[in-house]
Amino acid sequence: MPTSIPYAIEVSRRARHVRLKISQNEGLVVVIPIGFDERRVPEIIAEKADWIKRTLKRLNRQVRSVNPELASGMPDRILLPSTAETWRVEYVISKTRGVTLTQPENHTLRLTGSVTNRTLCQAALRRWANRYAKATLPPALIKMARDLGFKIRDVSIRNQRTRWGSCSRHKAISLNQKLIFLTPDLVRYVMLHELCHTVVLSHSQKFWDLVGKYDPGYKKKIRELRGSAKYLPVWA
Repeated sequence: MPTSIPYAIEVSRRARHVRLKISQNEGLVVVIPIGFDERRVPEIIAEKADWIKRTLKRLNRQVRSVNPELASGMPDRILLPSTAETWRVEYVISKTRGVTLTQPENHTLRLTGSVTNRTLCQAALRRWANRYAKATLPPALIKMARDLGFKIRDVSIRNQRTRWGSCSRHKAISLNQKLIFLTPDLVRYVMLHELCHTVVLSHSQKFWDLVGKYDPGYKKKIRELRGSAKYLPVWA
């Protein structure tokens, strides 16, 4: 039984029964005895869902009054508008000092280790986002270039802070990995923008005329990109 409430599992030698712990720092932790079938955990959480949500809501109000950033929490779902995919995120606590990210099944990410450490979890998710971006964005750009008749030399993926993309004089294009969180029309515009730079490197009128040839509504896309930070999750 799937649950929308993020949780971590702690295996305890002392535990004789399943116990739920909720705190500001760790969120929901399900303490289970050794040998307990972890597949039963979602059902247990579902039975206590109302109490869990009330408690988490109360704790979040307390945290928000001290530090709004902490109230954002870690994601239990990752939405990727660029490909219309949703990924479920699971957290499993262990004594490992780091955090390991695996994909136990389709569209599911599992973070195992020191999952109460937000910094480690966010770094692991950013590494995954980079791999996902490398698997999806370059093929889309190459196909667009081929369909529209542009020639490119190379495609790379980076986690740039201020640019969605860039193009060198040698026709090498770099795309921001955070594009995976944007809508398909904005992703297409960014790619088109960089492809047009393979012909005109500057932002001259000739460049914008070329962009307008393939996307007459590009000015609207530019305005939407200026407010695109709202699409980005905190951890990204």
